[in-house]
Amino acid sequence: MIRHVLTAALLGCLLACLPARAEDPKRIEGDHAKEAAKALTDAIAKLELPVKASPDGKSGTGLHAGKVAVFVTPDSKLTADALAKHEKGVLPLGVLFVTDSLTVVSADKPVAAKDHLTAEVTVKDQTAKLNVLTLAAARVADRLVLLVYAKGKKPVVVAELNESEEKTDHVIDFEARKVADRRAALVVNVLGKYKASLQLEVKEE
Repeated sequence: MIRHVLTAALLGCLLACLPARAEDPKRIEGDHAKEAAKALTDAIAKLELPVKASPDGKSGTGLHAGKVAVFVTPDSKLTADALAKHEKGVLPLGVLFVTDSLTVVSADKPVAAKDHLTAEVTVKDQTAKLNVLTLAAARVADRLVLLVYAKGKKPVVVAELNESEEKTDHVIDFEARKVADRRAALVVNVLGKYKASLQLEVKEE
């Protein structure tokens, strides 16, 4: 029942969803997005993320459709200048939250549930379990790449961050495109200047 609640009622659309079903995705924004960002940031306050991050508890965005959900909060220190000038080490970008009915795809295989970092959000008598994915950037061979971490210190996804000017109202934005049955590509837009793609898969019921 909680996955149904997430799509509409939990904190007034607490999360956002991926279009894994025929239903069209809907955007979470405005006050609903602010409420979601705060609730989700609070939920991971005591978690040890693979990359030390400072998620912005005041902003974020997502999509929702059906039983699965995705919401992203950017790192509060992320700026276009910091990303463009980044040379060494790992630069935190933000945190991606997905309902536990979703898993990230690594090397064309879904990441096992035991390998995900998870958090629970409780509102009144309803509790939602979420997979928590940390987003970061690094420079490899003088090219920026997107790093996606599950539970471990090693990223489960490394994807090139290509320069792509596309205006957005969000620090980190995304769109979802169905690529196969139960699988969708999440195209991540960072600061309206860079794009990278990762895949999410809906678990079999």
